[in-house]
Amino acid sequence: MNHISYEVYDLIKSVNFFCNILKFEITKRPYSKRKGKWLKKNNIYIHLIETINKEYRKILHENREKYFWDNIPFVDHISFEVDNIDLFEQLIIENNIIYKLIEILDIKQIFMCDPDYNIIEVIEKNSIS
Repeated sequence: MNHISYEVYDLIKSVNFFCNILKFEITKRPYSKRKGKWLKKNNIYIHLIETINKEYRKILHENREKYFWDNIPFVDHISFEVDNIDLFEQLIIENNIIYKLIEILDIKQIFMCDPDYNIIEVIEKNSIS
């Protein structure tokens, strides 16, 4: 995999989420007429591109939010590993991020949304082989 690309409603809000919560860093991005940021963590890249159609994106947000929360964990999502899931849970609580904790076979999975209601799962390293 090379990168994940997301069209985002609010570029600053999305950059803050990925950098402050998931610890990505801003990296170089080639010139483009569209506003955006490229982020990197280890060998994972996320490309954030600001939408040019705010009204459509707002409607999409509303529909995705309800659908995803009603159907987690069986929805499209990406997953990241953390060293300590309990410390990560504290971080998202401190940042007022709504999440759902699922425990299956002693494995904790945290599901949350980024600012554009893309579902993100976080699990503890080595909890699933």
